[in-house]
Amino acid sequence: MKGGAIYLAQLNNLIVTGSSRFLNKVYFSNDGTFNGNINIDNGGLQIYGKTALMGYDSWLRINEPKHFTSGIYCGNGTLRTDGEFQVGDNGNCFKANSSAITCNRSLIVNAGVDFGYGATIRNAGLELYFSTPFIDFHFNNSNKDFTSRIIESKESVLSINGVTCSSSNLAANNVSATNVNVSSRINADAATAIFNNVYVKDELRSTTWAIDNITNLGSTFYVSPCVIFTNPSVYINSKSGTTVTLTITDNNIISSTIGGQTWTSGSKIKLMGRINTSVLGVVNGTMVRQLNTTTAKTAYITLNFATTNDCAGIEQGKTYSGSAIGDLKMMMYEVNLNVNGITKNRPVGIRMSSYNEDKKSSIDIYNGTVDDGKPVVRMGVLDELPAVNGEKPTGYGFYAVGNAFFSGRIVSGSGKIGNWNIGTDSLYVPNKTGISSNTGKFAFWAGESNNKNGASDTNAVFRVGHNGVLIATNAAITGIVTATSGAIGSFTLDSTYLQSSDKTVGLSATASDWAFWAGGANTNNAKFRVNHAGQLWATSATITGSITATSGRIGNCSIENGRLVLGDTMNYANLNANTYGNYGFKLVADGNNNPWFQHSPQRDIQISPVDYNSYKCNGGEWFRIEFEFASTVQATATDNYGANTYVNINIGLYGIKTNGASCWFIPFGGRSNSSGTVQKVSTAVQLDSDVRSFSVCIQCAGSGTFSGTLKIRNVSVYRMMGNELIVDGAITAAKIKSGEVTSDKIAANAITADKINVSQLSAISADLGSITGGSINIGNGKFKVDSSGNFTATNGSLTGTVNATTMRAKQSISVYSDTFDTYQKIIEWSGQSGLNIGLIGDGKTSGVSGASIILYGKTIYCYDDLSVLLNLNVGKNLVAETISATSTISANSIDATAIYTNNKNTSMGVNLYTSGTLTVKSGTTLKSTLHVDGESGFYGKVTARSSFAFLDYNAEEDANATAVFRRPIASAGSNKTKVAFLQSQTGNKISIRAQYGSTSWGTATFTGSSSDIRLKRDIKDSSVNALSKIMQMQIREFNWKQTGVHQELGCVADELELIDPLLTTGGGYDKDGTMNVKCINTLLLTEYNSKAIQELGKENERLNEEIIGLRQQLSKTRGIVESILKRSA
Repeated sequence: MKGGAIYLAQLNNLIVTGSSRFLNKVYFSNDGTFNGNINIDNGGLQIYGKTALMGYDSWLRINEPKHFTSGIYCGNGTLRTDGEFQVGDNGNCFKANSSAITCNRSLIVNAGVDFGYGATIRNAGLELYFSTPFIDFHFNNSNKDFTSRIIESKESVLSINGVTCSSSNLAANNVSATNVNVSSRINADAATAIFNNVYVKDELRSTTWAIDNITNLGSTFYVSPCVIFTNPSVYINSKSGTTVTLTITDNNIISSTIGGQTWTSGSKIKLMGRINTSVLGVVNGTMVRQLNTTTAKTAYITLNFATTNDCAGIEQGKTYSGSAIGDLKMMMYEVNLNVNGITKNRPVGIRMSSYNEDKKSSIDIYNGTVDDGKPVVRMGVLDELPAVNGEKPTGYGFYAVGNAFFSGRIVSGSGKIGNWNIGTDSLYVPNKTGISSNTGKFAFWAGESNNKNGASDTNAVFRVGHNGVLIATNAAITGIVTATSGAIGSFTLDSTYLQSSDKTVGLSATASDWAFWAGGANTNNAKFRVNHAGQLWATSATITGSITATSGRIGNCSIENGRLVLGDTMNYANLNANTYGNYGFKLVADGNNNPWFQHSPQRDIQISPVDYNSYKCNGGEWFRIEFEFASTVQATATDNYGANTYVNINIGLYGIKTNGASCWFIPFGGRSNSSGTVQKVSTAVQLDSDVRSFSVCIQCAGSGTFSGTLKIRNVSVYRMMGNELIVDGAITAAKIKSGEVTSDKIAANAITADKINVSQLSAISADLGSITGGSINIGNGKFKVDSSGNFTATNGSLTGTVNATTMRAKQSISVYSDTFDTYQKIIEWSGQSGLNIGLIGDGKTSGVSGASIILYGKTIYCYDDLSVLLNLNVGKNLVAETISATSTISANSIDATAIYTNNKNTSMGVNLYTSGTLTVKSGTTLKSTLHVDGESGFYGKVTARSSFAFLDYNAEEDANATAVFRRPIASAGSNKTKVAFLQSQTGNKISIRAQYGSTSWGTATFTGSSSDIRLKRDIKDSSVNALSKIMQMQIREFNWKQTGVHQELGCVADELELIDPLLTTGGGYDKDGTMNVKCINTLLLTEYNSKAIQELGKENERLNEEIIGLRQQLSKTRGIVESILKRSA
């Protein structure tokens, strides 16, 4: 300093080893380091020209002048004191030390407050401000949303969940409240409780209960069908706001019809009880599905809670059971039914209403079947209810739909019941009919015209006195008249008989005596008598006029269609009211006492006791078949009309031939139609001669899948007896046994006939003259000439020459052996069966049949072997049972019902056709085409060394498609690896019937992955929360029943189905009873997983961005801290 001037000195380094004093400001352009203390005796410490620290008294004052207007900032560091932190003079606003925190002003917390050791509020209250203020409790440090909650869900209404109030934990002589909402129970055993409004969601009990006054409740009391669950398990399928969908599983669901009603889908229900911590009270809901009782025993319902707090204790995807369920009950108060073509909800059960739709009190009973929703029974005001028997009900009373019934005593001295007047002692229709308890009148009367109302001088044509005396004029009595004594005209009546005084005529109701008799001193010797079975005995009866009988029997003969049939009258169709259940039929009434027998449609339906072998026969017989049917049956393939149309309904005989082969004889019946028109069929069929047993079957002439309804009745199958009939007054000799007609039994002129056939006719004198119109039989039929000139001679010898321009033989020509002990048919003509030439044989002789040739139409048939020494030339077809050749068979084609090769190799270089069985017993080489329309059998191993292909179903059914032959699918041959068949399903699914690691057979279903954009439309991003669905899926461990293998990880298809029905395929049982195994749609499950991974990926991206931002902020903060530390250092 010179001359009062101050000079600045700039020093690069200044080292002061002693004391140094600066009288004015000192500037340090760079960092300054002080190894000792900096003492400021007067003033403060400034930073950037602002006072930061001051210490002029006992306080260290930081930013006291508030030069730093924003305050004091510690960054990410810690502001600490081991002493006391104060706000206000001596901490009069806020004080915090190691002992306590004292706040003397309002404490405003905008975020959560966590009290680790509890909170105490003294001399003040706790005020909560929120749309629905609440206090949550977490028992035993539970991580749930809450275990108990106190909440003000609406103004002046405080709800307490999870708290039980009883006399043991709530003691008070008088409790008074404006609104008390208790979700569980109030027990008031000895105390007095006064409530202006009480809402009890579960149960209200009291040892005594008195209601002094009820005014304008405006409510309804329900008594409806109810399910009380005993050991339920509840799964929460979904939860959105106040709507909760859940599944209740309980073995107590034993039927879909409980309480007299079927719990259908869409029905309205009320659920009561508790699920977890949510006390339901009474919650309205809807049946999402009909009550399942067969397999899952589940109730699938949707509930609508009043507020979200009411269902706060229920979590989506959780299963609750055991103690988590309390007193669960479900009531159905509206059933969803189709009535008269209209499906809607209608009331069901009993309702007591203080204010019903007619604005009057009533007690109503509903059954859910009245279309307009009206009750079936009402006690109350009857206005606006439907009419009963044409009369409109009015006023108060009792009402029942279509009828009214009162039990007990009705007391009335006046008025009317319908058209009947009520008197003090009578119920009557004036001047007509009545009843009376007055002994001065008749007890009953009818037909009165003098208006005496049953008095003693009434002129009623029918009247009964109180002593039981009946007076009737011109009475016609139908029905039963019961009398045990008295007389009817000259007939005497007792408890057993009504008979004449001399007992020669009468009738009896006793089964041990005759029902009617006449002409005898007693019932046993009367000339005319009828027993209780309807059998008639008559001695010396004279019957004039015609006896007409359309059915019945005379001895061993039966009457059928106006004919008297001698022989078999058995009905071989064993379908009647006693047997229909044996063959899978059910009885369906038609209203005319002529019920139908109904059966599910299929190809063949047996109606005889044993399949193919119920009845024995000789072969060649004719049978009459008659029945009545009504059918709408269709099939995917029919025998006569193509695909997917109506089939014929036939009845035929299914038999077995002498060679053991099965056979069918089915005449045409009638065709089904869309309306199921009733049709009557009468037809006949003949068995082949080699059939030895048969049964009767109904045939739906189609195949594949059948649909529709088949009803049939009045089925009869009778053997037609042919020459055993009595027709046009002629009795054949076969029906007159030897010795039964003798001369001592024939009265003179008593027999007249146009034919007499006897082995010997003896007469003292006989002048036959010329025989015309009759017949001659000599030698017991060895020489016969009938009235038509037909000549029969047995063992006759004709000498000379027989000259005839035409020689005819009826049906057959036979040749005797040289000894005349055996003859053989050589030619036989059987009409439609053709001309048979050869060793035909005859069953009545010892002639044995051999080879023969049948000429039928333009075809020659040869039975047995045909041996041709040289060449056999056939212009068209050669058909034979067996063709043997020692050399070569050469033909353009071979068509046979069955082809058998010998034990040598067989080479065929032509087309081979067979409509029946092809059996190859050794090596066979086919150098051309093999066509088999029927069954083919290969004895031994069959190996296809080249292509083996067949026409698939699609190509076979599509007539317009080009024939494409495909190779079959092979299966492994060892046990536990075999594959049975493949079956396609809708939705790109295929089922494989196979052995899956065991000898048992099972069916697994696989879903294809067709995903071509050309197969789809309306494509957009999925809005499904897949992660939420995945979190609902329960991952299980279990044991497989068939193999016993324990699987550590897997899902159950039935549980996945509750989350999304499309996640499963299959279920139930096939038509043959085989389990249709429910499988998981793995493709859809994979798509759920993919969507969930995408959702997690997006969440991961969001978290990564947030982490990056936090890292950037942390980096900036680290830089600031490092800068501050460097400065402070």
